[in-house]
Amino acid sequence: QTSKKRVSKADEEAAEIVTPVDEISTGLERLSEHLAANLTRYAIGIVVLLVAGAAFSWWWSARSAKQADNSDKLFSVVDVALGTVRTTAASEPSVAPPTEGKKAVEPKYETEEARWTAAAEALGRVKSEIDGPRAALASAVEGRIALGQNKAADAGKAFEAALSGAGESSLAPILLENQGDAAWSAGDLAGAAAAYSKLAALPNLYYKIRGNTLLGDLYAGAGKDAAKAKASYDAALEALKPAEGEVLPPALRSLRGEISRRKAQL
Repeated sequence: QTSKKRVSKADEEAAEIVTPVDEISTGLERLSEHLAANLTRYAIGIVVLLVAGAAFSWWWSARSAKQADNSDKLFSVVDVALGTVRTTAASEPSVAPPTEGKKAVEPKYETEEARWTAAAEALGRVKSEIDGPRAALASAVEGRIALGQNKAADAGKAFEAALSGAGESSLAPILLENQGDAAWSAGDLAGAAAAYSKLAALPNLYYKIRGNTLLGDLYAGAGKDAAKAKASYDAALEALKPAEGEVLPPALRSLRGEISRRKAQL
């Protein structure tokens, strides 16, 4: 008589579990053998990766720290340049909490000259330490300080240096305007016109209007060329012309009215 061993459901489940476990064990054994045979190669590879990762982490941390340090040094100069002067302190908004009532702003400097001198000294102490992306901004600050000191030629050189490092950043149009202002102050009307023309040629509507308005002011004033002034104001007004069926918002209507007023005075 042949005996039949009854296989329970629990035995079937156990067999199902044992099979994949055995396969996993076999796979692990093969992997262990492979690692043992190639241990040196993998060890070197892991060390290289760890060193590379550590080097990148150090470089990134140092880069971030340097940029932050550059920013701190530069903005310490800006803080000086924005210091309150006694002659303008009365018009500055109060910084006192509402519960303490309004207090007069205590001026940091007696005169504008003293403020710009202090700013120039502050920049001189840190300028050689500022590099990378902040260098262009440092040159821009240097140019603004020079304008404050009535050193238009120096301001023009600083803005030119800032422009060469600004590329196509959002800082470039502002630098163009300041470069034009510096050239105008230095009596270089051709240089001013060139800077304002570049500003007016930008696709941004604001700078197109701004550049043409500045050109109009230049030709109407020191340039003494009414025809060019009129053409520049007309270009600004054309850019402000609303599309058919549209109405300009109040701020733009006011700007259009001001440009029209200047044109009418030619």
